[in-house]
Amino acid sequence: MKKRLIMGYRIGIFLAIVFGCIALCVRAEAMLMGLTPAQVEEAIQLGKGGKKAGMAEFSREWVVSLGEKVGWATLYSEFHDLAYRARKAAMENRELSQSEISKVLSERDVITFTATILTDYMYYNYHRPSTLSVGDDVRAASYEFMPQMCEDSTFFPESPYYIAACVYKFPSEGIRPDSKITLSVIKPSGDVLDFEFDLSKIR
Repeated sequence: MKKRLIMGYRIGIFLAIVFGCIALCVRAEAMLMGLTPAQVEEAIQLGKGGKKAGMAEFSREWVVSLGEKVGWATLYSEFHDLAYRARKAAMENRELSQSEISKVLSERDVITFTATILTDYMYYNYHRPSTLSVGDDVRAASYEFMPQMCEDSTFFPESPYYIAACVYKFPSEGIRPDSKITLSVIKPSGDVLDFEFDLSKIR
């Protein structure tokens, strides 16, 4: 009887480890959408723990860079957005409020990107809508912000002289957590930059 209890206990521990590993594998293989309470807490704890890390290090998982003299884009998934806000709150020595958490979770029908674009043009001389390609589906941004005037870059007075910080939002309908998507944005010069994201590799 005692041996059976010990054997059952060991099997229970083994199964717990197996299912735990499965859960971790699933998390690592797809962007988290429609966060569970446990995932919300995980994102908050990640943010709190990252308050001493630099922003580039903290957000590396969600960033696609084309080079420091070209530009980079950051995807704000539910998980990343929540972790980012929790980090910001921790740096302000406060707890993330329930209203802030609710705001993130209420916007799960939208996928948001920021893009930092390096350029030699101070103003946007051309404009056409940014797009997000999901397979054969190409959708226009539901919201986009581009500055009227770019700021001096850290390379000024050498090229690229200026930097533009932009924001883009797209409907998330039809985007699977393991999709490969491409954000296409315009530079002030009129050239297009493509940022390719593999959602299977981020949370």
